[in-house]
Amino acid sequence: YPANQHVSDPHAPSTPAVTVPAPAEPLDLESTPVAPVTEAQLVATFEAVVLPHLPMLLAVAKSKTLHQQDAEDLVSDTLIRAMKGFPSFDGRFPKAWLRRILENTFINTYRAKQRRPQVVNTEEFDDTLRTHKVDSLVVPSLEEHALMMATRRQVQDALNQLPTYYRDAVWCVDVDGFSYAETAEILQISIGT
Repeated sequence: YPANQHVSDPHAPSTPAVTVPAPAEPLDLESTPVAPVTEAQLVATFEAVVLPHLPMLLAVAKSKTLHQQDAEDLVSDTLIRAMKGFPSFDGRFPKAWLRRILENTFINTYRAKQRRPQVVNTEEFDDTLRTHKVDSLVVPSLEEHALMMATRRQVQDALNQLPTYYRDAVWCVDVDGFSYAETAEILQISIGT
């Protein structure tokens, strides 16, 4: 309707006329001054968003790589990529955003490793085994260990029987505690799939 035109409902017998105000002027975003973000502010915001999710990232990385050092490397690579992409991050679902970066980083690393042969220095490995000492060792009771291993095996066997796309969804929701929306974003599937 044109601005300030009186509009009435023909089906309502005694409805008073309503005045429709003129639309507001659109914002000119190019001429609106925006304070530049300093590098220190960007780093502080990045840390505030990312640091609470580091334990989750490390746990997921460890479940994928099966080695502590590889998991730490994967998390480091993930954080580097997240920092590079942080200025374009919309702020929604930071946990899912970080998990997606970790997934992509893992896949890219895996593909790169598949393309080159693995070189193993057995002398260095033997030296490490001979000189490695354990500072502290906490050993559960035999009963605790047996129960823990049986439960772990049952859960792992059940998960392994699922197709990969179901397994990843179950892992995200039930183990990592992601919402369905976050899981859908991580796995790049529609909600409820």
